[in-house]
Amino acid sequence: MPLIDTKFNLSDGHILIWRLEESIEELQQNLPSWLDYSEYHRISHPLKKREWLAGRRLFSAMCQRAGIQFQGIWKNPEGKPFLIGSGAHISLSHSEHFVAAAIHPYAPLGIDLERPKEQLLRVATKFLSIDECTYAQENLDLLCRFWSAKEAVFKLFGQKQVSFRHHIRILPPTPIRARWSAHLNAPQLTGQAWLTFFRLEDYYLTVAQGIQS
Repeated sequence: MPLIDTKFNLSDGHILIWRLEESIEELQQNLPSWLDYSEYHRISHPLKKREWLAGRRLFSAMCQRAGIQFQGIWKNPEGKPFLIGSGAHISLSHSEHFVAAAIHPYAPLGIDLERPKEQLLRVATKFLSIDECTYAQENLDLLCRFWSAKEAVFKLFGQKQVSFRHHIRILPPTPIRARWSAHLNAPQLTGQAWLTFFRLEDYYLTVAQGIQS
């Protein structure tokens, strides 16, 4: 079970990262027999099946470390995941080689794993505002940070009808503000978030945590 355990900047919050190497059969081992597999059975792609199983294994491991009885996952109509029977907040992200899961006992959060890719140069104007494009230019690391940050903010607030380009604004650090932050201004929801970036090999792991107004 190749786990990487990461603590981030808010106390009591944890991220568990799984290097995805096992087969579907191996990942199914040790999962509880009562687990709801209805979502899993609707997945056709083998990689997506592996990601689903690894995510449940991670959530089970996180609950065990946090002293929470793992009773499964439910999703609201927007697809945001929650722990059954617990008020703790969770988030999940998949990549080609890793699955990451986060938990916090009281603070909402969203996480995302992304790797800088040339494709970001071609699609930047579809998810970045003019100001964000001007700031990032053709820097793949910055483009990846912006994309991953918007994904993490999207997961934090869990609102489907959100345009990455028009509704989520990413604010890089300035001389008077040392941290990356984000503003969501969508028709039915507004909010702010702090952003934290970790490096995991050639990936960025982004954590978005809500700012209380």
